[in-house]
Formats: sequence, C-alpha cells, structure tokens
Amino acid sequence: MTTATVNPAEAFKTIETAVASGKEHFEKFAKTSSEAAQKSYEQVMQVSQENFQKASDATLKSYDDMVALNKKNVDALIQASTIVAKGAEELSKAAMAFQKASMENSVEMAKKFATCKDANELVSLQSSFTKESYEKLVSEAKKLSDMSNKVATEALAPIQVRINENMEKMSKPIAA
Repeated sequence: MTTATVNPAEAFKTIETAVASGKEHFEKFAKTSSEAAQKSYEQVMQVSQENFQKASDATLKSYDDMVALNKKNVDALIQASTIVAKGAEELSKAAMAFQKASMENSVEMAKKFATCKDANELVSLQSSFTKESYEKLVSEAKKLSDMSNKVATEALAPIQVRINENMEKMSKPIAA
C-alpha cells in the first residue's frame, strides 16, 4: 500500500480556492436572484399602478358622467317647474279675469233687475242671465282646461327628453 503524502499547505490552498469559488458562485447567484426579484417586483408594482390608475380614471369618469347626467336631470326639472309656475300664473290671471267679468256682469244684471216693471220681465231677464252665465262658465272652463293641458304637455317635454336620453344611455353596454 502506498500512501500519498499530501502537502497541508496545498490542501489548504485547494480548500480555500474551492470555498472562494463557492462563495463567488453564491454571491453571483444571490445577486442575480436579487436583481431578478427586484425586476419582478418593479414590474408587478408598475402593472399594479397602471391598473389602479385605469380603475381610478374609470371611476372618476363614471362619477363625472353621473354628475353631468344628474345636472341635466335637475336642469330639466327646473325647466319643467318654470313652465308650470308660468302656466299657473297664466291660469290664475285667466281665472281672476273671468271672476272679475262675472262680478261686473252680476252687478250690471242686478241694476237691470232693479228696473224690472213686473215679475214676467224679471223672470225673463233672470232666465237669459242664467243661460248666458252658464254658457260663459262652460266656455271659460274649456279654456282653462285647454290651458292646463297645454301647460302639462309643455312641462313634461323636458322631463320626457331626459327620460329618453337616460334610457338610451342605460341601454348601451358599459365600456370596459
């Protein structure tokens, strides 16, 4: 049996070289892994930030769209209310004018009643006054009814426009 003699200095140097090489490989591996992890982290953060920004933009756009939609709806209600208020004013003026004319007509008729010479003349005058008053009342009621219908139709027009636009908007698919 032969035994080889090993020089301890050479053996130590070989071990030292192996350890240094292992250390170098480990450091390269750690550095490469760290760089790859850092790069992956940066990519994930960038994608997350981009997705968050897209979601934020979509949310803000939706909010802005909703605000604009509600502003248009409120504007339509204000417009309809203005039409109703003006219509009510016109109806009130017409009703007051009719009431005034009726009162004046009644005063005139009362004066005529005072000049009647007999009951037949009074009954005849009363009959014609009642017939004339009834015809005026029916005519005025129709006029006020027509005015009311016109006001209602005009007041509903801006609201109907908003309903149609809102239904059209809601029927469209939501953009992704």
